Amino acid sequence: MDRLVVHMIANAHIDPVWLWTWPAGADEAVSTCRAACDMLDEYPELFVTRGEAWVHSQVEKLAPDVFARIASHARAGRWQVVNGWWVQPDCNLPSAQSFRKHAEIAGRYFRERLSLAATVGYNPDSFGHCATLPTFLREAGMDSYVFMRPGEHEKRLPTLFRWRSILGEEVTAFRIVRSYATWSVGDLEKNVEAAIAAADRRVGHVMCFFGVGDHGGGPTREQIEWIRSHARLGGGVELRFSHPRAFFDAVREGGAELPVVTGELQYHAIGCYSVVREIKREMRAAECLAAQAELAAKAFPGEAPPDWCGRLDEAWRRILFNQFHDILAGSSIRSAYEHARDELGAAKAAAREIVVAVTRRRASRLPRAPARRLVLANLSERRFRGLVEFEPWLGFGAAGAPVRLSGPDGASIPCQQIAAEAATGGPARLVFPVELPAAGEGVIELHRDREERAAPSVRLDGARLMNSELSALLGERGCDSIRYHAAGREVLGARGIRVEVFEDLTDTWSHGVASFDGRRLGVFEPCGEWRAAELGPLRAGAWRTFRAADATLLWRVFLDAGEGLLRMRLRLHWRGERKVVKLVVPAAFAPRRRLDGCPGGALERPLDGREYPVRDFVALEGEGLALAAASADVFAADVGPEGAIRLTLLRSPPYAFHDPFELPDAHAYPVTDQGVHEYEIALLVARSLDRDSLLDEAARQSNPVWVTELGERP
Repeated sequence: MDRLVVHMIANAHIDPVWLWTWPAGADEAVSTCRAACDMLDEYPELFVTRGEAWVHSQVEKLAPDVFARIASHARAGRWQVVNGWWVQPDCNLPSAQSFRKHAEIAGRYFRERLSLAATVGYNPDSFGHCATLPTFLREAGMDSYVFMRPGEHEKRLPTLFRWRSILGEEVTAFRIVRSYATWSVGDLEKNVEAAIAAADRRVGHVMCFFGVGDHGGGPTREQIEWIRSHARLGGGVELRFSHPRAFFDAVREGGAELPVVTGELQYHAIGCYSVVREIKREMRAAECLAAQAELAAKAFPGEAPPDWCGRLDEAWRRILFNQFHDILAGSSIRSAYEHARDELGAAKAAAREIVVAVTRRRASRLPRAPARRLVLANLSERRFRGLVEFEPWLGFGAAGAPVRLSGPDGASIPCQQIAAEAATGGPARLVFPVELPAAGEGVIELHRDREERAAPSVRLDGARLMNSELSALLGERGCDSIRYHAAGREVLGARGIRVEVFEDLTDTWSHGVASFDGRRLGVFEPCGEWRAAELGPLRAGAWRTFRAADATLLWRVFLDAGEGLLRMRLRLHWRGERKVVKLVVPAAFAPRRRLDGCPGGALERPLDGREYPVRDFVALEGEGLALAAASADVFAADVGPEGAIRLTLLRSPPYAFHDPFELPDAHAYPVTDQGVHEYEIALLVARSLDRDSLLDEAARQSNPVWVTELGERP
């Protein structure tokens, strides 16, 4: 096909938050949309492409006159809405339910306010895209997708292709050539030249984006006039004012065969998988609480507050907004995270109130009984099987007093007392086994008479933890060895589990690198000996303090009775700068397969030493042995060919430090990830990979069982 139509896409990239906070982003949204409406009024052949329900909602609230103009242009087909999501989110770290909520809540907004539905996905600035994203787009009624990162220098891709999810669904995807923004006519000319060079002449169509962007702006008169005066270029090239829907329709009608790309689109900005860990951890907690609240309200509608739906929608809007790629990715200024912390706190509080209302109302309907009872609720879509920790109120000084648990049938339930949260020696904290189906409930009776003493099946012998499945030797650097009895083999490599510190001189995004392979600065060294943390029939544990130049680490290790997993709890007090901290878990076997969790699925990845975003787990499988690290507190990892899982615990560049800016040797810029960080990491050992067990463990960490305490009080 000799003829080429260059679809000129007028847009204005709006970052609601980045080097500014969201109130400035709201100002930017209003002024940009007003200017875009002015251009539409002045140039009848122009179309404006605009996404994100949040932008439209801000304009509607703050400038109703501008929103009325938007609605008029939308009815005329000239205000083209793309990205039927609340914002342009980070596309690696949110949960599957969050992606679906973006479509649900934003889709409802666009239907109700503008009587339209977006059919084109649009995240040009997001820092990479997870392998299941086409599935979420298709579920939301979007058959095509526009993105820009990773760029041409970061991943070889066709400009136009069929992008297939690892779950099977496909969308037609277009990678923006060169840039989504043009700050001058010179930039515009370069974008046009690049688009023409990248176009597939067999397709006959390509997109070229123009308009001032980042902090808003949009198409300028000078740019529009240049396009009008160059509508017919040599070589059969036509510049046409257009929009993404028109482009994708033209591609489909042309019938050209497009190449297929399956899986994730990486890399761009690997540092964003881990930097500003607090916001990632708070986001994970908010997502899980909101999901639990919705499950509770839908499963037991008679117990839910009458306004639960509206309250939860508002909570989700706060969550979704803070998934914006420059917030959740950790690349914004520090003051922006003060706002994000408040927003996520409000969302968690609203969700928690709904859960408490449902669970307590359910419990109050039980008939009265003489025994104290613990009413359990598993508000998860996965089963719960494991130990639950709970502090029933047994009075001051109750720690160590006899306690017995039983089921409704009177059968005894094993129970172990551990240290309470308060450093008073007062409340009693119990550990007991629970097994509940998804959305399941249960009741346990608590008695203050005699304590059932079960024979321990897990023990601590010096520095060795042992149960029927595993034995773990705790050593000078962490955990020296783990032996899996069923296979009669060692699980860990020679140097054992350890926490190491590496130099990291990259910027906040870690532009230009694919792995953290900087100079090794050291390993956390022990202070004192391993000490017993817990000893009982259900669980045994030990703790030890470690130190590095800028940090102190409290490392606790636990082994549960009869479980093929070792549970670690780390409390890291960090004061370093421009460094990265990794927990290294070396496999003693040659791995032949790696499986990583991702939003809504799991995908195989190469053992190439590159940094990847991870959700829930990283797992390795060899000949007759598998080792996995499961955690809701870790968001990135790398695995080299030798089979060492290196979980990224944190990294600490200054906030919003962007290469090529050079940091002075002495500076006062605030540094990310200072202070105390806590992690729960479970190491699962088996003969082969069991994805369900991995997901069950991740759900156990993210969605704890809710306990309501019932009983007569004097």
